[in-house]
Amino acid sequence: MERKGVLSGIDWGGKNLSGVQLPWEDLSGANLSGATLEDADLRGANLEGANLSGAKLENANLSGAKLSGADLRRADLENANLRGAKLIGADLERANLERAKLSNADLEEANLFGTNLSRAELEGADLTEADLAGAFLFLANLSNADLERAYLEEADLRDANLCGAYLSEANLSWADLSKADLENADLSGAKLIGADLERAKLRDANLGGAYLSEAKLEGANLSNANLSGADLAGAKLEWANLGGANLKGANLSGADLRDVNLSGAELEDANLLGAGLSNSNLSVANLSGANLSGATLRDTYLEGANLKGAKLEGANLSGANLLGANLVNANLERAYLRNANLSNADLRGANLSEANLSGADLSKADLENADLSGANLSNADLSGANLDGAKIWGAELVGTDLKNANLSGAGLSEANLTGANLEDADLRGANLDGADLSKADLAGAELVGTGLKNANLSGAGLSEANLERVNLRDADLRDANLRGADLRWANLSNANLSGANLDGAYLEGVVWEEEKVQEAEEEEELEL
Repeated sequence: MERKGVLSGIDWGGKNLSGVQLPWEDLSGANLSGATLEDADLRGANLEGANLSGAKLENANLSGAKLSGADLRRADLENANLRGAKLIGADLERANLERAKLSNADLEEANLFGTNLSRAELEGADLTEADLAGAFLFLANLSNADLERAYLEEADLRDANLCGAYLSEANLSWADLSKADLENADLSGAKLIGADLERAKLRDANLGGAYLSEAKLEGANLSNANLSGADLAGAKLEWANLGGANLKGANLSGADLRDVNLSGAELEDANLLGAGLSNSNLSVANLSGANLSGATLRDTYLEGANLKGAKLEGANLSGANLLGANLVNANLERAYLRNANLSNADLRGANLSEANLSGADLSKADLENADLSGANLSNADLSGANLDGAKIWGAELVGTDLKNANLSGAGLSEANLTGANLEDADLRGANLDGADLSKADLAGAELVGTGLKNANLSGAGLSEANLERVNLRDADLRDANLRGADLRWANLSNANLSGANLDGAYLEGVVWEEEKVQEAEEEEELEL
């Protein structure tokens, strides 16, 4: 119990009081500035409003002491025991509290500007709205401490233990938190602008709505962390672990996310404009509605990712793995997808106009009603793909593999399909007017109702193809192989069939008006 006596307001300034025994004494308002109180016993003492500036209190026992409003500027409290002490509003500017024991102490609104708290024990301490700007907290233990709205700008928190700490709305801008342990910490709404969190542990931490623009998070562990609505613009996250993290609606524009683990992460409606994601793992991640325009995703792993409605205009996805990804209604206009793996991907209604898909694997991909106008699909693999109703006008499909592909109702006018493999492809009702199919392989293809007006089919392989009722008016069929093809009721008026092979072709009802078949007929007569 606190003693009430004559020591209140006493002047012991500059006195040597080493080892003094004053537990529970009332020293409120006392002048102890510059006093030596090493190893003093001040347990439970009332030092409210006391002047202890410059005092030497190494190894002193101040557990449970009342120091609210006290002046402890530049005091030396190294290894002092302040467990459970009340220091509300106390002034500890530039004091030395290295290795001090402050667990469960109340430091609400205290001034700790530039204070040395290296290796201090602050677990469970209340530092609500405390000023710790520029403070030294290297290797300090702040587990479960309350730092709500605390000011920690430019503080040194390297290797500090902040597990379970409450830092909601705290200001940690430009603070050094490298290798700090912030697992399960609450940093919601906190300011961490330009903060150094390199290799920090933030697993399961709450950073919802936090400000992390330009922050350094290289190699940080943010697995399962909540970063929804957080601002990470320009942040450096190379080699970070964000597996299972919640980044819904987060701003990651211009962020460096190379070689990052984002598998299973929630990135719905996130802003990744111009972000760098090369070599990162985004398998099974949810990126629906995300903005990835101009982002770099070279060799990125996106197998099974959800990119429904995502914006990927001008994005670089060369060599990316999008096996089985959901890209329904995604905007990939002018995207670079050279050698990308899109096999079994769902691209229904996607916009791939003017995209570069040369050498890409789109086997068995679903491109129903997709827009591929002006796209470069040269040497791409579209075997077994579904392109029903797709717009492929003016696209480059040189050497493309479209074997067994479904192109029914597709728009391919003016497309370049030179040397393409369309064996057994379904082109019923497709529009190939003006398309270049020279030397293309259309053996066994289904072309009923297909428009091939002015098409170039010179040297094309059309053996056993079904061209019933097809409009081939003005088409170039020189040296084409139409052996066994079904041309019943086809329109071949003004078509060029010089050198074409029509052996065994079905020609019932063919419109021959102004046809150029003289050489073909002469060859047939010679064979007979």
